[in-house]
Amino acid sequence: MSEYKELLYRLIECRPVTADVSAVNQAENVMRDFLESRGLYCTMEVIDGRQTLYASTRPGKVQDVLLNAHLDVVPANDENQFTPCEKDGWLYARGAGDCLGNAVCIARFLCENRDAFHIGAVFTGDEETGGETTRGMVERGYGATKAALVLDHGGDYNITYAQKGILILKVTARSHGGHSSAPWAFRNPVDMLTDAYQKLRKEWGNPVSEEDWRNSMAPCVIAGGDAENRIPDTAEMVLNFRYVADEDYQKIIDLVTATGLEVSVLRTCPPVSNDINAPALQLLQQAFQSVLAHPVRFIRMCGATDARHLRALNIPVAIIGTEGTGAHSAEEKLKLESIDTCRKILKEYLTLLQSDCH
Repeated sequence: MSEYKELLYRLIECRPVTADVSAVNQAENVMRDFLESRGLYCTMEVIDGRQTLYASTRPGKVQDVLLNAHLDVVPANDENQFTPCEKDGWLYARGAGDCLGNAVCIARFLCENRDAFHIGAVFTGDEETGGETTRGMVERGYGATKAALVLDHGGDYNITYAQKGILILKVTARSHGGHSSAPWAFRNPVDMLTDAYQKLRKEWGNPVSEEDWRNSMAPCVIAGGDAENRIPDTAEMVLNFRYVADEDYQKIIDLVTATGLEVSVLRTCPPVSNDINAPALQLLQQAFQSVLAHPVRFIRMCGATDARHLRALNIPVAIIGTEGTGAHSAEEKLKLESIDTCRKILKEYLTLLQSDCH
């Protein structure tokens, strides 16, 4: 077993589920010890009790390019997922594709190019619940001058240049409940809530596919009542919005508030969009095509990554990754050879970027 595959196995076996801070911190320590022993410059920051590793080929918080991957994973469908299993060139395990294979790709690239390029990498531990550690690292001055690359998705080697923002709202209807035998005597908050949602649906048009690039709305949680014969005092619904532009944030809140119900913001993160004609992204596409020997597209994603926090660096940000499928599912897997393919792409990109600057 190669040292990098062994590293991947060790990270998976840490069981670094986001909620288990000690397990995620253990994975951070495993990565730090591996990189330090191979001559990388490492700094471990602590953000809200979570260790967050920064590793670089040169001293300093700011390099030419910043790489990012997260070491936390979602809970397993079955504990056996934390015992890696190889089959036909694929590694089956929780976190193999999202996102530990990407983290190992970065580690290998750093180790093999520590004398060639000025590169920094942030390995964070809470991406699955919002990525506050990435935001904290940016606030503490970690960054880059030319570009940032988030390695955090599998697929067919396209380059993601934009992602939607997230706005999660809780809508609450309040009234005074009572006995269900006299519905005329009460203003039922369940009716108030469902009426408000129907109004929203009439004024809202959801996308019909991933390529239909516009705002989306999905009800995800609904709650109300505690007895089968009592009209409740409150009813609540959680709505998950994905939005494409900064100005849409307030528009969505205003639209929901117009229903007349109580609205509170549970969680939000901004959208990300980059100019695909920026030289740094054009060189990235060139690097992909040079290694893969076929055309590579720029695409957009409806989900969110820690690119949401890296946009504050005011440099081009792109999302790339190793080849994997089944993220968050019982069939999560990583194509092992894609770690090497992605490493080659990174090397070609840094070479082009360095030559272009000279």
